[in-house]
Amino acid sequence: MANGMNVPVQRLSEPMTDADSKSPNAMLGDRVRFETLVSDLSAQFIKLPPEKVDRAIEQALERVREFFSCERCGLLALSADRKSVFITHISYAEGVEPISKDINLADIWPSVYRRIVLQGIPNFMASLRDLPPEEETDRQTYIAAGVRSALAIPLFVAEGVRYIIAIQALLEERDWPEEYLPRLRLLGELCVSALERRDADEALRESEARFKLSMDATRDGLWDWNIETDDGYFSPGYYRMLGYEVGDFPEKGLTWQGLLHPDDRERTLQANRDCIEGRCESFKTEFRMKAKSGEWRWILGRGKCVARDARGRAVRMVGTHVDITERKNAESQAQRHFQELAHLSRVATVGELTASLAHELNQPLGAILRNTEAAELILRDDVPDLEELRAIITDIHKDDERAGKVIDRLRMLLKRHAIAPAPLALGLLVEDVVSLLRSNAADRHVRLESEMPPGLPPVCADRVQLQQVLLNLIMNAMDAVAQAPGGGRRVVVRARPVGDGMVEAAVSDSGTGIPPENLGRLFEPFFTTKASGMGMGLAISRTIIEAHGGSIRAENNAAGGATFRFTLKTAAAGGAE
Repeated sequence: MANGMNVPVQRLSEPMTDADSKSPNAMLGDRVRFETLVSDLSAQFIKLPPEKVDRAIEQALERVREFFSCERCGLLALSADRKSVFITHISYAEGVEPISKDINLADIWPSVYRRIVLQGIPNFMASLRDLPPEEETDRQTYIAAGVRSALAIPLFVAEGVRYIIAIQALLEERDWPEEYLPRLRLLGELCVSALERRDADEALRESEARFKLSMDATRDGLWDWNIETDDGYFSPGYYRMLGYEVGDFPEKGLTWQGLLHPDDRERTLQANRDCIEGRCESFKTEFRMKAKSGEWRWILGRGKCVARDARGRAVRMVGTHVDITERKNAESQAQRHFQELAHLSRVATVGELTASLAHELNQPLGAILRNTEAAELILRDDVPDLEELRAIITDIHKDDERAGKVIDRLRMLLKRHAIAPAPLALGLLVEDVVSLLRSNAADRHVRLESEMPPGLPPVCADRVQLQQVLLNLIMNAMDAVAQAPGGGRRVVVRARPVGDGMVEAAVSDSGTGIPPENLGRLFEPFFTTKASGMGMGLAISRTIIEAHGGSIRAENNAAGGATFRFTLKTAAAGGAE
């Protein structure tokens, strides 16, 4: 019979019905032939291609069966519950009927099951006559299967018994010398190792095929970069995302780095370098890439290192590029809408301050008028008092500056402007807002105070937006104390460092406090407790503070009234987003 693996088959010199009857030379020859057979078969499995594993295992089992002059030799695998086995590969002698592929080992061969699976020891059965009475179930199964002699060897792969190699003689009884067991076990484990290696290769190929299928189907750009060879794979979705044809880069001289917007290039490449050099395991960044049409598309890029060399430098990275242009456009539009709404809110706030602002302007303008009239009277004298004129001009200059500051504050609040975070002295900004509201507070008989500690670190914020937050909170506080007795109407603005690179500002009032059921809803859009309020002031304030990387909250004071607190990052800690 052609064996297909170039391994000559030699049977035992005679049936092993009585090992003692064989001469020492014959027994030694059998062992040498068996050793040669196992060595040759083992060599075949070392670098066996996956597609040849099944045939090689069947041929190995056939040669073992022929060597022992038996009728069945098979490789069996345990089921998940470890009570049954199923045949993975088997060799039959000519004319022998195939048996069931699935065998309930625990029920029909309980003694074999106990020794092989539970105890992990080989099972020898030289003759049915040797079976004790307590193994009657096994005896009947052997008889039904036509087995007169059998050997089953457990194979230990990874943890525990997972496979069994079984040899059965149907025509005559035989002995099973134990010196053959180690080599049989070795051959069986080589078969199992090749089988599992093949299954792992198939699973890997299937996984790669599924991955490639998903990469081909997705709209997002998936990439795989071999850094050592500078070879990159880009999914079809990557090309579609930018309007290119598959293969346009790098084959046609284009590179993804070359498509980066000049303003985003260094920042994006630095994120890659940080990951490659081991400063991080993954990165996430937003940048613009040039589409084939010439337009700039916003991209969200994510990358992760999946392999590093001995120095810790990345040798392979994978990641995604997702087109977020629509999202960025929507964010820009939402930002424009928010700025418009915030501007309208500021205009409405200034409208509420009209009377007090008129008073703020009337005072310096009135003083300028009176000083001008006084100067005219002095100039009618034959000898004008020049010192008095200088004093009058100094007063006019001061009043002019005072009026100019009021107008400048109004202009800043009323104009539309792009957000421009910058380092700000919070104490000075609070004083500006308090000065703007002082006349309004006096009209309401409210004592408006500020308590700013020395050495307060500057915050990074947009001046106008932060003024708007303070205006909203202080005016709400003055509304809250409107029903208090005249002497008890007090609003205080405080600030303090709170650690972790943050500064906290607080606006406290001596009013009646906030009903507990309203505390959780104060910052919701359109929620208001005022009869004529729109419910947008606090919602806008929260949006502004959170956009600056801070938080805002409200609480009732133990002694009465309420306090609104917000935090801002210091300029040294990174400032506004």
